[in-house]
Amino acid sequence: MTKYEELEQIAYDQKIIIHENCDFANDTAETPVKGLFKDGHIFLAAELTPEDKTCVLAEELGHHFTSAGNITDLHVIANRQQEQVARLWAYNRLIGLKGIVSAFQAGCQNQYELAEFLGVTEPFLVEAIEKYRSIYGISVRTGNHVIIFEPILAVMAAVSTNADTRIQKAEPKKIEPAKTEKPAAASPAPPVEAVTRAKPITPRENKKRNSRLDAALARSYKRSLKAAEALGMDYEDYIFARRDAELFRGY
Repeated sequence: MTKYEELEQIAYDQKIIIHENCDFANDTAETPVKGLFKDGHIFLAAELTPEDKTCVLAEELGHHFTSAGNITDLHVIANRQQEQVARLWAYNRLIGLKGIVSAFQAGCQNQYELAEFLGVTEPFLVEAIEKYRSIYGISVRTGNHVIIFEPILAVMAAVSTNADTRIQKAEPKKIEPAKTEKPAAASPAPPVEAVTRAKPITPRENKKRNSRLDAALARSYKRSLKAAEALGMDYEDYIFARRDAELFRGY
């Protein structure tokens, strides 16, 4: 199944009707319209290449999942922000961090080869890489690889060092003996204070604590997984993106 067919399946599941080869009267338009989403219908312009049609359909589906209201007027800041969110949904659906790693593993050496491998247009790929760079910075680790965005796009195997997991043991502190005055010969020896020890945790109590911790982790995972699905992201990509508050301010 091609990526376009996968998007068609998503549209079908969402009860969205796709209209291809639409005439948007782009002959005199300064910025040609390639796609439009409205009231459960997606309209795609005529004479789009297969790759271009895939990218446009992904972005229009992104509007279905992330946008609200009429955002055709891009002079409004809120509309431009929603446009960016829809595009991010499309980038993650068609490319994602894992897609970049897979392309390099397949031997892709330049943008043209990456775009061809991923089934997208070069401009769409360039925009996606720039968006990821703005979110993650110079580089980001995903699984066993590190993606480097500057000065050029590259993928390297992540190197695990002992420093990653080494636990530093604290140096034992030297305890100075307490200075006490020597009691008079006739004075009785000072009383010895009883040592109070902490009550040990029973196996039953420890099991309860672990059970509560597992339940809390499970709830957190489910919330994150649901949020990732709403943005059309892989769970791992979503966890990385959460570190950057910019993503949730309107991207």
